[in-house]
Amino acid sequence: QPVYGSILHCSLYGVEHTGIYVDNNQIVELLGNGEIKLSTPKEFVQGTNAMSIYIACNKKRVLSYQPAADRAINMIGKTRKYHLLNDNCHQFTSGCILNEFENDYNYFYTLESLISEKLNFNKPINWRVWNNKPRG
Repeated sequence: QPVYGSILHCSLYGVEHTGIYVDNNQIVELLGNGEIKLSTPKEFVQGTNAMSIYIACNKKRVLSYQPAADRAINMIGKTRKYHLLNDNCHQFTSGCILNEFENDYNYFYTLESLISEKLNFNKPINWRVWNNKPRG
């Protein structure tokens, strides 16, 4: 189960969509229209081909970062100039971790390296399925 500040992702037709878990089945995400929104798990996977939501973990526990969740919450209702490659959900999620929203972590693999470095002592990330039925 995710905890406050967990990094989440789901499948988006061959690429990934990421966000920050903030409690009570709520996820902060950057939508394709540039809106930063508080979403339910069902809304997070809406418009994707995702069957599951994955949580960044190490071998023993869920990885989380409280300041990332705090920053994500502070961004709800704001907008960004969304661009699929240059200003996307990965850059937003990285921005929540770094407290720098104009960053170079705009690909999933670069976000993974940031999570590894900042939250897991440079060790690999294990993505585990959240035992939640987002479509149900």
